[in-house]
Amino acid sequence: MTKGDEESINSMKAWVIELNPFMETTDRASFSWQHKTLLRITEKVRPGPWSMLPISIRQWIKNNDNI
Repeated sequence: MTKGDEESINSMKAWVIELNPFMETTDRASFSWQHKTLLRITEKVRPGPWSMLPISIRQWIKNNDNI
């Protein structure tokens, strides 16, 4: 990355589009500006909300499927 590239990136505007795969709506509760958060960029479409869950949560759901 050259200095010109870095200046160009720093001058860019960014919009956060919040998507909630579990409901038809979303609100400000799903995203907070209070703490730095790593934003995940996905390069291909994932097939449904199940694949978006962290592996630990998927495992917990599988282990507690009788709830």
